[in-house]
Amino acid sequence: MDVLDYLKTHIKTDIAPSPIHGIGTFALRDMEPGELVFRTWLGDSRIYTLTREEFNSLPDYSKKMILKGYENVGEYPVIWFRLYNECYWNLANPWAFTNAADKNNEANIDSHKRVVIRPIKAGEELIGTYDLEKTILK
Repeated sequence: MDVLDYLKTHIKTDIAPSPIHGIGTFALRDMEPGELVFRTWLGDSRIYTLTREEFNSLPDYSKKMILKGYENVGEYPVIWFRLYNECYWNLANPWAFTNAADKNNEANIDSHKRVVIRPIKAGEELIGTYDLEKTILK
């Protein structure tokens, strides 16, 4: 998968203060059941660049995430950002920021299968599942 395709289709979430607890993970766009929540970058860890035309072809939320994390001011001929191998966009472990709910509550992602289990609207907090049967205590 090339960089432009990754940025167009796989940046789906951001982290922000949560009304539930601490920091939470929030949808940048609508997501459908069965959709993979976090797709990691499998390319090289390095600085990547996009032409202004490529950058302008991205969804607004992807552009916002690039500009939020990287100073691209002035009239640079390219927009730059970093991607890290085996990381999701800008997080090594995005699940660490995803709050979970009791089994009886309305979870919208399956934390073990890592997929959406009910429709999620842009701006909605992603809530994972607790499954204590799969938790190993030593």
